[in-house]
Amino acid sequence: MKLCSLWMLALGAAALMAQDGDALLKERLERNPAWKRAQQTPAYDAHAPSGFVLDETEKARQRAAGEELKKQVAAAIAEGRKEFRMAPGQYRFADNSGWHFDRVQDFTLDGQGSTFWFERPMSKIADNPQSLLFTNCKGMTLKNFQIDFDLPVYIQGTILSIADDLSSLEMQIDSDWPKSGMGGGQFTLYTPEGEYIPQYTLIHDGATLHDGDKLTVKLNPSQLAPYFTKNARLEARGMTGKVKAGTLIALNFRRGFTIHVNGCENMTFENIDVWQSQGMGILENGGIGGNKFLNMRLIRKPGTRRIHYGTADHFHSNCVTHGALVENCEFAHTSDDNLNLHGNWRYCWKQLSPTTIVVGSPKPPVAGKEFNIYRIGKLEQVSFSKVVDVKPLTDETLLKEIADMKPQANERIAWRRNGQLYVVELGEAVDLPAEQLLVDTHVDNSEGFVIRGCYFHDSRSRGALLTGVGGGLLENNVWKDVHSGLSVYEESWGYAEGAIPQNVKIIGNTLIGCGGIETGLVPRDTAQGVWDDSIIRDVEIRGNWIVEGGYIHIMYVDGATVSGNIFWNPLRYERQSGDFSGTKNMFGHPQYLGMERHGAVFVTASKHVDVTGNTVYLVTPGDLQAVQLGKFADGKTIRCEQNDVIKIRP
Repeated sequence: MKLCSLWMLALGAAALMAQDGDALLKERLERNPAWKRAQQTPAYDAHAPSGFVLDETEKARQRAAGEELKKQVAAAIAEGRKEFRMAPGQYRFADNSGWHFDRVQDFTLDGQGSTFWFERPMSKIADNPQSLLFTNCKGMTLKNFQIDFDLPVYIQGTILSIADDLSSLEMQIDSDWPKSGMGGGQFTLYTPEGEYIPQYTLIHDGATLHDGDKLTVKLNPSQLAPYFTKNARLEARGMTGKVKAGTLIALNFRRGFTIHVNGCENMTFENIDVWQSQGMGILENGGIGGNKFLNMRLIRKPGTRRIHYGTADHFHSNCVTHGALVENCEFAHTSDDNLNLHGNWRYCWKQLSPTTIVVGSPKPPVAGKEFNIYRIGKLEQVSFSKVVDVKPLTDETLLKEIADMKPQANERIAWRRNGQLYVVELGEAVDLPAEQLLVDTHVDNSEGFVIRGCYFHDSRSRGALLTGVGGGLLENNVWKDVHSGLSVYEESWGYAEGAIPQNVKIIGNTLIGCGGIETGLVPRDTAQGVWDDSIIRDVEIRGNWIVEGGYIHIMYVDGATVSGNIFWNPLRYERQSGDFSGTKNMFGHPQYLGMERHGAVFVTASKHVDVTGNTVYLVTPGDLQAVQLGKFADGKTIRCEQNDVIKIRP
């Protein structure tokens, strides 16, 4: 059945059966190259090998090969060669040494299908596992190899028993994984068949080794309580009853990065498989950016009995000027975000004159750029101007004064180290309150990023977190069984990622069994209610399918288009039970909105929003509005037309 059948239904044709919707969904998925490739991946097999090298003689041979490879590549770079094609093989980098490339330009390393083993000894099991590090490189291409770790970056095993009060569990460590205790951290749960169990963040308070190969894992009872709670929503999500003796478990060593691209420009990573990640799978941090990540898989190793892949974000971009191209990639089975692209807030330390301000920033603000100032707590906009001139702060008295100040913001963004303080001249006078303030300098914001044709699945946290990005595109991606959906917002809390995102396009994506698509602001303080400023700008959400998942939520936006999106059976748990009380909770604040959400598209605290041509198909019982306007939505500038709700006969 072709896609036009849905449009015929919207015009009043015969009822569409649920199985026809499945056929249409499969047709849509077939257009995604990463999803198609994933269908050929062997399934988890409890009787398969672990995929680790267990023979000590072979390990020694690989170590020698790794040392020789490093020497050969270093010589090729020193000689000015533009390409090095490796002899296919297994290369092991011992003693947690990793492989570091510094200031290398216009050089290609072709692994020709080789495997890189990054090894740390048992004595260093708690250390940051070292792997590939690139600093201040430009125009490098890395392609056609695999990355793995030994020792593994997590401990895998099987739950033997769970305390009646849920305060601890006993687990048997798999024979090929380290026999070691660990401090507190995250853990992840899978069925005996290796299927990911939907879950919230799971934290243990430490694991103690006993009997040589067993662990007692200490827990806060609240961590496992949802799996033993009779709750329609939890049961519908597949959580209730899934945790018991026989459930598989992975305890993470969360630290470090697998591919760390620091201060680099125009790097290309292509046809690379990462079978484990000890922290961020890929971190691009600072620099000009414009890096490309093509046809990569960051997944648990196929053909093995490994249940897990990684311990943190798959792809994390921090303060990169030009955004990345991530295309035809598959990411799965990790313990945090699939994608996190962000900048950071800058910090206003002191006003010297009506037009002169001392700003803390890792890089200088740019003349001609916008310069917005906000209060820390509620993100109320205090002032707007443009940068005229920037000079490093050299006055010793001011430097000492600022060094002695107690910052009101997260220390992580209270920039004041050597070379991080600037005197900024603005184009107009500003009247600032006598307090420290956040600054958005509109630089280092992944401008022009493209995430296209990727498949993200079976992971615990957000499908995509876009904070402070300065323009980019999510197109033709698939998210399946990921805890949350796609978030375009700012975080002035916690990590203080930001600043204000703008010019984001989310087009033609498919979300299955996930959260929806949302914009909003995450305050540093607790529930703040509604602000007057609608400051996220220019968001387009078009032609997406949200299947058995959440809704589209528009909040604090000035300029958004929501058009041609299809919702297949959204909010079915709430509709079946009639209990929408949980929809009031946003960003962890139950009273954040002050009202329940009963619309597939929910718009609040926004203006200049066009909601047109969206279709909602309800398969299970219960009602839902196509569009709901919440508090402070500017009805004069919000257009809602041709949005239909259609009930499908089961």
